[in-house]
Amino acid sequence: MARVLVVDDEPAMLFAFKTLLKSSGHEAVLASSGKEALAHLDGVDAVLTDYSMPEMDGVQLLQARSIPPGGVAHGAWLRADRGSRDEGRRL
Repeated sequence: MARVLVVDDEPAMLFAFKTLLKSSGHEAVLASSGKEALAHLDGVDAVLTDYSMPEMDGVQLLQARSIPPGGVAHGAWLRADRGSRDEGRRL
């Protein structure tokens, strides 16, 4: 079982990833901003972060983390263009 830090400013995305990770046998640690995520980096195995967030985006979060020995070694970010979300709503 892995502890995965999920960072997104949209509550629906946090809920979706929490549900997916739990169903796969993993533990989700949730944060609604990059700044909040900084306090949760210790003890997680991976970081899954939104690319575009206010104050601190996913890239800045991954760059800001300092990795102690045995600490976080993996990170990924997600990106959804607002245009593609708007298109989806029109369908």
